[in-house]
Amino acid sequence: MIGANYLVDAVLIVRTLKEMRWTPQAFMAHAGFTTVPDFLQATGRDGWYFMARAPWALGIAARKPLVARVNDLYRRKYNADMDEVVARAFTGMLTLADALNRAGSTAPAAIQAALRETKIPGAQLIMPWQGIEFDQYGQNKHAAGIMTQILDGQYKVVWPFEIAEAPIVWPMPAWDRR
Repeated sequence: MIGANYLVDAVLIVRTLKEMRWTPQAFMAHAGFTTVPDFLQATGRDGWYFMARAPWALGIAARKPLVARVNDLYRRKYNADMDEVVARAFTGMLTLADALNRAGSTAPAAIQAALRETKIPGAQLIMPWQGIEFDQYGQNKHAAGIMTQILDGQYKVVWPFEIAEAPIVWPMPAWDRR
């Protein structure tokens, strides 16, 4: 099953599936509901094993030490871990700062040219990407999402396999086996 729902809808879907005693082999969401803690608070163990495509997850730190170092700095300042919104904003500002330094000017044309020439290697990023390099349309050629799955009440990276924290559980266990 594939979904792209708001939180209220997602909780209703979980409750309805359980009430119907029907367990899909998998439920994959396009970001949104399963990546926020409110989903687990509302569904408890019934929310386990749901998967979501996400741009980022803290579990990447297991394979990418830079993520842990940046998150530690963030946690010291804000008393919370980074989330996908913070990670994207951080990466966007890092990219802009890099372009501004290379532009040598605040003139819009110089900044635009520097952005077009951006080449930041993946090792310098907290995102799960191979790097940042823009195509002719201004899209990052190396951007890619990840898949997370809720396992033992925690969001775990399960794909791509090179950075996975845990194997995918497929099919989802029946409701009475959670």
